[in-house]
Amino acid sequence: MEIAIVILLIVLIIGVGILIFTRPNLEKKISDENAQNRKEQNETIDRTRDSLLQQIVLNHQGQQQQLTLFGQQIGHLTELNQKKLDEVRTTVEERLKNLTEDNHKQLDEMRTTVDKKLQTTLEERLKTSFGLVSQQLLAVQKGLGEMQTLAGGVGDLKRILTNVKSRGTWGEFILGNILAEILTPEQYIPNFSPKKNNDKVEFAVRFPGQFPEDIPLYLPIDAKFPKEDYERLVNAAENADTEGIEKSRKALLSALLKSAKDINNKYIAPPTTTPFAIMFVPTEGLYAEILREPGFHDQLQHLNIIPAGPTTLTAILNSICMGFTTLKIEKRAHEIGQILVAVKQEFSKFDETLNLVRKQLQNAHDNLGKTLKSSERLQGKINAVDTDEKSTEKMPTIDVSNDEISTES
Repeated sequence: MEIAIVILLIVLIIGVGILIFTRPNLEKKISDENAQNRKEQNETIDRTRDSLLQQIVLNHQGQQQQLTLFGQQIGHLTELNQKKLDEVRTTVEERLKNLTEDNHKQLDEMRTTVDKKLQTTLEERLKTSFGLVSQQLLAVQKGLGEMQTLAGGVGDLKRILTNVKSRGTWGEFILGNILAEILTPEQYIPNFSPKKNNDKVEFAVRFPGQFPEDIPLYLPIDAKFPKEDYERLVNAAENADTEGIEKSRKALLSALLKSAKDINNKYIAPPTTTPFAIMFVPTEGLYAEILREPGFHDQLQHLNIIPAGPTTLTAILNSICMGFTTLKIEKRAHEIGQILVAVKQEFSKFDETLNLVRKQLQNAHDNLGKTLKSSERLQGKINAVDTDEKSTEKMPTIDVSNDEISTES
């Protein structure tokens, strides 16, 4: 162990001696190497700085060119977008304007068509109604003239009315003429059987049924003329026979009451017929006797019988004819109402289509707004890039001197 220590000390002493003898040369050598290294480092730094400066200038020039080109492309793209947006906006406005004009035009045409159709129908109905009324008034005047002519031939009339069958035929004949002058052939039926048996009323006026079932309803009209009782009453009145007048009047009213009961039992059959019937007397004098007796008219109404002379029946039939015209107008109005309902449904569909078009146009408008905002943001970024370029050009150049590099080393 001691030997090893001794050897180590010897080696240390030898090393120290060598260092002492070689120190001047080593310091000189290190100093030369340091000087050489500093020289090389300075050259390297100069070359690196020149290369970096050159690269920075080249990069700056390339970026400047690219930014200029990019700015030109963005400007061109912005102009194209603005032009397309203007074209789209113009096209949309034109289509909206055309669509609005077409809608107004179609609505005006529909309104004009409906108004024209309603006006035409109303004018035709009113014209027809007034024409019928005029014809009926002329018929009444003509009938009155014929009655005056008939009054001059009472003798011939008496010869005709020699038996019950002739009297019934004559009353039926007058009733048939009045119906034929006022009503159309399809509006009344001769020899109608309400109860589908052998009992047939002379005439029945046919009423159209309620829409839409259209089941007809019939009004029975039967002619009655108790000639003998009426003639006895007239003769008693001419002779101023008070007792004869009273007796003849009672017999006449009794015969008319019996006839009314027969009509009620045979010809009134609801719902085929109306709940009442008309008993026609062919002379105004006979009808006046019915009205003259107090309470007799009420008795007939209690039996659901309406008495009528030629003039009264003419007025009733004129009213019925006006009712027919009203029913036709109501039926036509129902048809027009159905047309208007269909028009309303089509207009609702048209309104839904307009709402859909409006939504689509609103979406297009929103997309245009978003595109404009995107273009504005893009333009802002381009302006920011131009601002950064200008700031880069104004930045000071960093000068690295050899002394600073040497000091840092």
